[in-house]
Amino acid sequence: MKSLNQMIIMNGGGSMSRCFLGMVSFFALLCVMGCCTVLGEEHTILDDYAISQADYGTFPQALSMDADLSLPENMEAFDAWWESLETRQNAEIENPDGLKRFVENSSRSLLKSEIPENMIYSPLSLWLELDLIAQLTTGQSRSQILDVLGEETLESLSAQTESLWRSQYWDDGKAACIPGVSLWLDQKVGIDEGDVSELSTEHMTSVFHGDVRNPEYNHALQYWINQMTRGQLDEAVSSLQFDQNALLSAASTLYCNGRWETPFLVEDTSPSVFHAPDNDIELDFLNARDRDTLYYGTGFTACIRGVGESQKAAFVLPDSTTSIEELVEDSEVFRFLDSPETWENQEELMVTFSMPKLDLESELSLNSSLESMGIVDIFSEEKADFSEILVSNDPLSVSSLLQLARVKMDEEGIEAAAVTISNVLGALLMPEKEVDFILDRPFMFALLGPKNVPLFIGAVYYP
Repeated sequence: MKSLNQMIIMNGGGSMSRCFLGMVSFFALLCVMGCCTVLGEEHTILDDYAISQADYGTFPQALSMDADLSLPENMEAFDAWWESLETRQNAEIENPDGLKRFVENSSRSLLKSEIPENMIYSPLSLWLELDLIAQLTTGQSRSQILDVLGEETLESLSAQTESLWRSQYWDDGKAACIPGVSLWLDQKVGIDEGDVSELSTEHMTSVFHGDVRNPEYNHALQYWINQMTRGQLDEAVSSLQFDQNALLSAASTLYCNGRWETPFLVEDTSPSVFHAPDNDIELDFLNARDRDTLYYGTGFTACIRGVGESQKAAFVLPDSTTSIEELVEDSEVFRFLDSPETWENQEELMVTFSMPKLDLESELSLNSSLESMGIVDIFSEEKADFSEILVSNDPLSVSSLLQLARVKMDEEGIEAAAVTISNVLGALLMPEKEVDFILDRPFMFALLGPKNVPLFIGAVYYP
C-alpha cells in the first residue's frame, strides 16, 4: 500500500490558532460555508466527516450547437456563459514572472531522468499543495516555500493563487479545468472553527475530521480525490492509505478535459511505429492534414492544437540529435511555451500532423526536486516549523511528496488529472509549402490554460 503522499500528515496534539489571509473577493463568490457537497447536493460519505466543504456553485453551462437563441431562456443562458468566458480570458496573473520561474525550475528538475520513462507533471497541482503548506507553516519553513514560488509574503502568495483560480477554473459542461484542495484532520486534533471557515472561504479548501485508523475515513479521502478527478486516477488512488500516526493530511487535485478545436477523424486513425529509446512500438496514430503553424527553436520543432475555448496543447519534438533532457536544460523551450503567439521563428504551412493515441500514467516523487530548489526545512525534524496551525510536543516534518497524474488523448480531445499529496509525520489561403509533423519518437507536450499557464507538462518515451 502507498502511504498518502500529497497529504500533510502530522503527529502529536494541539489546536489550530491562525488567521488565514487571502482571497475573499473571489472565493466568497464560489464558497458557501457548511457541510455541502462539492459537486452535488446528494449526501455522500464526505458529509460524514466534513467540517466545511468548498462549494463551487453552479457554473454557467455551454449551450448545444443547435440551441435556439431566439428563446429568451437560451439567450440568457448564453449571455451568462459568455460573461464567464470573458471574465476568465481577461483575468490577469498577479505575478507572471514568479510563476514562470517556478514552472521552469520545477519542470527542469522533474523531467530530467537518467532512465527514459514517461513523466507527467502538473505545476498547478503542486503550486496549490505548496500554497497550503505555506499557510500551515511559519519561519524559514514558510520563507523557503515563498522563495520557490517567487513570492515575498503570504499575502502576495494568496493574491497570486487567487489570480490562478480566476484565470484557470472552468466547468461549462463541454470543457473543464477544476482545481481542488482538501485538509484531513485526525480526531485527536483540536480545531478552531474560525480558522477552518477561513480556509474554506478564502482558499477553497474542504476540511474533514475523523479517525485516520478508520477504513471508512480513508475511503472518504479516496472518494474525494476520485470525485475531484472524475475517476481518472481510480486505480492509483485505491492504494492510498492514511499513515496510522497521521494527525493532519492534505491533498491537491487538478482535472482538465476539452475537445480538440478540430477533432481527428476516427477513420484516419491508423497503426504506425513509434521509435522508443530501446525498441520500436506499433500502435494507433491520430492523423490530420490541415493548414497549421510550426514553431522552430534551438533543437526542436513544435506544433499547437487548440483545446476547447481557451486551452491549447503544445507538442514539442526534439531534433534527432537533441534529447528531452537537453531541451529542458535550456530555457528556450519554456520561453516558447510561455509566449507561442509572439514566437519569432514560426511558419504557416500545410501540415500532416501525426501522433500516437495516449493514455499515460505517472508517479513522481517530489522530495529531492523540491530540496534542490531550496525547500529544505519542511523535510527536517529539527527545522520544520508547523507551529502556525498545530501545537505538538513531537517534531513534525514532511516525510514525502508524491504526485500521481494521468493524461489521455484520442480523436475527440484531452482528459488529464493529477493529485499532489504530502505527508507530515512526527518524526487563410492554403499555403503551398507542405511538411510532416510526426511524433514518432520521444517528445514533450504541455496542456496550457489561459495566459499560457502550464496545467500539465509531460515527456513521452513509451506511448
